[in-house]
Amino acid sequence: DEDGRAILPRRFARQGKIDSRQVALRCIRTARNWFGIPLLTRSSKIQGLQYDPATGYATDVDFSIATTKGTPIYHIPELLIANRYHSSNATRTLAVLAQRHMLVVADKHGIRLSRVERWRMTLNHLVTLAGKHVFFLFLGFRRMWKHWLCLWPKCRPTGPKREERPGRTG
Repeated sequence: DEDGRAILPRRFARQGKIDSRQVALRCIRTARNWFGIPLLTRSSKIQGLQYDPATGYATDVDFSIATTKGTPIYHIPELLIANRYHSSNATRTLAVLAQRHMLVVADKHGIRLSRVERWRMTLNHLVTLAGKHVFFLFLGFRRMWKHWLCLWPKCRPTGPKREERPGRTG
């Protein structure tokens, strides 16, 4: 959040070697990034690769598919990195484009979806958007609550101080 605190760790329920083709297909089918954030990759895999502006919100998935090229990948299950989410986060405005951009990535990498898979992708995308909307509402509520708590002592009535009683201290 704005204060650098972890809100919700994202777990992938996997570890060790996994099939990157299956992860790529899951990304496309659900319009979500199931690769996570790549921390290590061979420099030979990224030579000549450039970010494609047509992939927009799905650029990370496009990059992950391009660098893995159907080879196994290794997933480290520990939390090693975190995303920051705050009220002005780009996710808030760009998430609506995720499905469209995932379809661009799918076409670019030769991943074909049936009508049923596209329908399920749309449904999953709408559910994900609703979840993100609720999450950002939570962040806004939490920020307002924190602000209100900070103001609380100032809101108490401040009449004249109680006179000290004779013989008592403190």
